[in-house]
Amino acid sequence: FLQVTVGFAAMAATAGAVADSEEVRRRAELPSELQTAVASPTTWRLLVAGESNVEPPALSLQDLTRFGSWKLLLPRVTSEAVERNTAYVRSRHQSNPQFFEQARAELDKILHNCKMLCIVEGPVGGAEPEEAFQMVLRAQVFAQGFLKNKQFHKALNLLESCMAISDALVGDNTEGGFPSKVLNTYIVQGFLFWRLLVRANLGEAYHQFHRPEEAQSLLRGALDLLTAAEAKAGSTDEAGEVLEPQPVGPRETVLAGACHVYLSRLAIELGDADEGRRLINCAIAEYECSLIGLADTREDVEDAALVLSTALWIRGNCDVRQEKYDEALSWFARTLETIDKYADMSVDCLHMKETVEAEIRRVKTLQI
Repeated sequence: FLQVTVGFAAMAATAGAVADSEEVRRRAELPSELQTAVASPTTWRLLVAGESNVEPPALSLQDLTRFGSWKLLLPRVTSEAVERNTAYVRSRHQSNPQFFEQARAELDKILHNCKMLCIVEGPVGGAEPEEAFQMVLRAQVFAQGFLKNKQFHKALNLLESCMAISDALVGDNTEGGFPSKVLNTYIVQGFLFWRLLVRANLGEAYHQFHRPEEAQSLLRGALDLLTAAEAKAGSTDEAGEVLEPQPVGPRETVLAGACHVYLSRLAIELGDADEGRRLINCAIAEYECSLIGLADTREDVEDAALVLSTALWIRGNCDVRQEKYDEALSWFARTLETIDKYADMSVDCLHMKETVEAEIRRVKTLQI
């Protein structure tokens, strides 16, 4: 009997080890934006299974706003991480039909807590900015997966909820928001960043859902927020305290670049090549002054280079559309230089380079 008991215990331990190693493998397949180093395999097993009462480890606002946490959401021609996220969201939704409803319920709960903040003079349970923005970031990553899987209504629903939360958290909502004495504790840590990030993503979602007017309005509104923040920098409240010291930094500048990229694509599709060129020039200038400097790792540098090279690629295509082939070739050459300068081991860099080289050959043929 003892031998049988020991045998069953050994089998159970082996099965548990195999299950844990499988979850470690599955976790490694997730987009980096969904990975957290301190989560145990058991926690991830519950998360992937869709248990709504298990939360990922809490992250600080500084961690959440690091480039590696949101780079997946920036426009680029090719991205293996985006493809993995698309496959992950599709698989998660198939294995757990309530996946979307659970994510939406979490956002609804956060928005409800935000509204409660106009009644009480401080954060209520579950409404700390870090917790709210962690879910907002996760929901945007999920929304991108739904968008790539052509589940537009789900993507729009999540992103619109994220925008409502980001606005409510800064009190830009008649229904509530953090009281000023609570907000001022956090304002320097990037509330403007979150409002820009969700607007850039929602604007692109509207574009893909063939709602160009709404996309343009939202993206231009994001740029207006940035302009207003720059004008307000250093202003003081009634007590003479500075409300928004240096609200616009490299992250916000990069997000302005993303908005300009999306607006450029819209202008080009609507037949305004000159406006498309002007907008993508703005994006390139914003990326060049801020993007690479945000990278913390070699992988981040490669991803930043891909985002920049995508803007250069679009700029070249503006000239191709107007048959300005020499100018286009010069922009494609800059695209290749950017990739070669920062490429390391990324498959995306290789794919991007092949795409640009093929377009160069095509343009040279058109010149003949």
